[in-house]
Amino acid sequence: MRSKSCPPGTYHQLSSLLEEVKSEFFTEELEASIMWGRAPRRTRRRKRTSIVFGSWWEQQKRIRIHPALDRPWVPEEFIRFIIYHELCHAVAKPKQGQGRKRQVHHPEFKALENRYPDSARLRAMSRDILARISKEEMSAFSIGRRHTFR
Repeated sequence: MRSKSCPPGTYHQLSSLLEEVKSEFFTEELEASIMWGRAPRRTRRRKRTSIVFGSWWEQQKRIRIHPALDRPWVPEEFIRFIIYHELCHAVAKPKQGQGRKRQVHHPEFKALENRYPDSARLRAMSRDILARISKEEMSAFSIGRRHTFR
């Protein structure tokens, strides 16, 4: 099935990046669409201590990318890695862990994710990207110095 298109970003075109990542790294036909997430609302609550760069929504078969990443200095290879990471969730489904806990990043998932070229370097890059976003727009995005992938 063909992916739904997303509104174009200012600096990164998610739909074309999704198609490139799918065709380059996945042999099976993956149903997936992609979109920019909504910018967080400013509130008077405590500042968040993390940012979710991307997330996979299984029911909608959709990837959401944090809008803070649509900046000219964020490398396209980093966006591609986040897309790859989220598509790994479509392939390596969550497993039941100890008790009621669900394992999302289980060994099979991590093995698949580690097939991406320079994955360790790109994971390390996420700390630098978060630090720069945080420095530039701490009040606009209310983020701290941690990051997560879902």
